[in-house]
Amino acid sequence: MQVEEHRNQMQRVVHQYTDLEAKLTAADLKGQRKKVEKLQKDSEELKTRTTEVQNKLGETDAEVKSLQAADQELETRLNATDVQTETHRNLLSQIQVDVLEIEFKLEASEGVHMKLNNRLEDTEKQVEALKTVDQELEARLNASDIEGQNTRVEQLQKESRELNIRLTELGGKFRDVESDVRALQTADQELGSRVEAGEGLVKKMNERVEVTETKMEKLEKINQDLDARLKAAESLSQEMKTELEQTEADMEALRAADKELEAKLETSQTLQKELEDKVEQTAAAVEEVKATMTDDKVAFTVALEENQEFIGPFETETTLIYKKVITNIGDSYDPTTGVFTAPVSGVYHFTFYSHANGENPGFLILHKNNEVIVGTAEHPTVSDITDNGSNGAVLLLQRGDQVDVRMEAKSWVWADSERNLCTFTGILLYSTPGDVPETTV
Repeated sequence: MQVEEHRNQMQRVVHQYTDLEAKLTAADLKGQRKKVEKLQKDSEELKTRTTEVQNKLGETDAEVKSLQAADQELETRLNATDVQTETHRNLLSQIQVDVLEIEFKLEASEGVHMKLNNRLEDTEKQVEALKTVDQELEARLNASDIEGQNTRVEQLQKESRELNIRLTELGGKFRDVESDVRALQTADQELGSRVEAGEGLVKKMNERVEVTETKMEKLEKINQDLDARLKAAESLSQEMKTELEQTEADMEALRAADKELEAKLETSQTLQKELEDKVEQTAAAVEEVKATMTDDKVAFTVALEENQEFIGPFETETTLIYKKVITNIGDSYDPTTGVFTAPVSGVYHFTFYSHANGENPGFLILHKNNEVIVGTAEHPTVSDITDNGSNGAVLLLQRGDQVDVRMEAKSWVWADSERNLCTFTGILLYSTPGDVPETTV
């Protein structure tokens, strides 16, 4: 029964160890896998966020570039408008100068025209006066005598010829004046037309300047809006840049944590491999133990058969023969020789007990194949009447090995078959394959 209980206890210990190893391995792997999965999930989310931020930043950069291009185009258009406005202003100034010059010429022409009119009126008055003088002369000629009249006629004819010459000259001059007047009138009309055209052009230029100023105001407003949008885009770009830098820092921290976890995972995997190796070794050992465990049952307990008497002393070392057999499972103990012979290879546990008084020494030795293993000692004393001794050992035996208890020379023990004070016990703990080195146990 003790052998069976011991064997069952060993099996329970092996199973508990195996279950504990499995639970520890499963717990560590499960925890590490959860951490790795969580980190992988966080890494994926962070990558997604980083991609979104980069996309937003790209869109913002594109919008900023578009706004900058639009702003540059507006600046180009504004510069072109400024050039056109300056050109229009210069042209308007030139037109105003031309108009002033035309007005000056017109005023000068009006002065000349007035002078010519005055001269024409004077000439007409002179003609009228000459006509009057001519009429008077004719009247006087009619009234005067013929001779005097002839003289006077000649004189008058001479004067008339002179007057006709003067009239001819005055007619030529009058025609020249009329030609000049007509030319001046034509020039005046042309100047009027040019003035009207200049005024129309000035009006158009003023209208175009007003339109240009309106466009300039609109462009300035658009430019202000673009500046505001550009500032907002730059602010958003800065915020996105800051967020991207923070994201990159988070990514670096996650990469560092990922590396640390990878290192821990590698360590855990190494530890897991070691545990798996240990589990495999344990399983192999368990299987080996299971394979080597047999149904062999060996156990014995024997005692000295003598009652109330000393055994010894002897002159030489003597094997104690325990003739009283209490238990002898497997019949491996020989009560006629006192020697136990191992029926199977395995691990055995042996104990022996002795009782002696103080007059003689009592030294017992446990032998394995004539090899001293352990012993008990009882020294002779006067004050100490009796003593008990005991010892034991676990031995790896091969099949056929022998174990016995021997009493040294000059020693004795006290036998009491009723109380069994001197006993020898052995039990097979478990069997093993043959030729197992003792150092492996």
